[in-house]
Amino acid sequence: MTNNISEAAQIKIVQLIAKELGVGPHQVAPAVALLDEGSTVPFIARYRKEATGNLDDTHLRNLDERLHYLRELEERRAAILAALEQQGKLTDELRGNIEAAATCTIRRSHARSAAGGGEVRERDTCYRE
Repeated sequence: MTNNISEAAQIKIVQLIAKELGVGPHQVAPAVALLDEGSTVPFIARYRKEATGNLDDTHLRNLDERLHYLRELEERRAAILAALEQQGKLTDELRGNIEAAATCTIRRSHARSAAGGGEVRERDTCYRE
């Protein structure tokens, strides 16, 4: 799997997942590499225990879910920052808040145009936890 997030973000993700699972980054990083190469959770749990420091199926499934979520969050965060910068609305305070956000949601709102047609707008909202 290829992804478009920075090396610093990758490291941050590995460290966060390790903390959440109560394991070491030296266990998470090889598991992430194996998943990125296309290995499945059952394969890693059964045949690559030495690489992951004996992470079990449960740890690996949780790791896989969090990995996907956190990568999507980083990609969305980058898109939000780029859009705000392009619009000239990105302040240092806003950048800091977005970079510190732990979750992002997309809210859809329907707005009526002057002609009476409905228009769907998406608005990203990031939250600190």
